[in-house]
Amino acid sequence: MNCHPNLVHKTKLNGETSFHVAAKAGQFDVLLLFKANMEDVARVRDKHGDTPLHCAVRNNHNLVDGDQEALRLVNTAGESLLVVAIDLGLTPIADSIISANPSTLDHKGNNGQTPLHRALLSCNYVIVYKVLVEKPELIIMEDGRGRNSLHYDQCFLG
Repeated sequence: MNCHPNLVHKTKLNGETSFHVAAKAGQFDVLLLFKANMEDVARVRDKHGDTPLHCAVRNNHNLVDGDQEALRLVNTAGESLLVVAIDLGLTPIADSIISANPSTLDHKGNNGQTPLHRALLSCNYVIVYKVLVEKPELIIMEDGRGRNSLHYDQCFLG
């Protein structure tokens, strides 16, 4: 890295850097090595706007570290790390993101949906409960179509 630092930032055709590849593989130690030698490793984006943390979450790797603001980053599709974890049913990762930075619950993504809306759509009762404990006011928050959480409760009605 010290001899050829430009190679570390070199991108593949899909815009991924070595940071993204390490995150996909769950190589937290490699990411820590990169982070120790460079700033803003968690903020490097591929051509889809995904950060290494987006790649890690999509591959079921919990690489949440001390960079709380990186947990709030959103890709070009409007997906936060928390929403990716919720949509993929990765409850432990979603839980760790919320615990590390509760302000990740403030994100309104596609169609103005909050993480609570996404958790209800996924019928993820554990995350629904966690969200309601952390931020109960989200229960009345409306999405872009004027629907609140009660409109999403079909998973509770069976």
